[in-house]
Amino acid sequence: MDASPRPKIAETIIHETVRQREAQIGRRCEILANTRIEYAALGDYSYLGENCEVADAVIGKFTAIANSVRIGAPNHPMGRPSQHRFTYCPEYYEATASRDRDFFADRRSDRVIVGNDVWIGHAAILLPGVTVGDGAVIAAGAVVSRDVEP
Repeated sequence: MDASPRPKIAETIIHETVRQREAQIGRRCEILANTRIEYAALGDYSYLGENCEVADAVIGKFTAIANSVRIGAPNHPMGRPSQHRFTYCPEYYEATASRDRDFFADRRSDRVIVGNDVWIGHAAILLPGVTVGDGAVIAAGAVVSRDVEP
């Protein structure tokens, strides 16, 4: 009979510098330093490298995401009278003004969907509304503006 101790099963590891807002993190995930995840879900056994930004996304299981990846980078509203953010965040400039709730609701609904067992390379950017199929590989530095097949 082997008397050696069984290895401890790792639990989810989230670095203390990670910022979360309305995030659902699966079992046995790992999220490294200086990463932000908001309005998003990360599937079981998935990994987020350092300095990632994930917003408005659903990420599947067993997905590995390298450092400095941006998922759900929001599109800037181009059809407004000004390109400045005061058109959708006026509360920063006028105490009685209120945020454009419809603008942010539309932005949240344009979710990125990343399948299971996906690899996303260093500094890739996935734009809002794209779907990345199961088993896909996204090259380092890629800008993904259309769906990627499984």
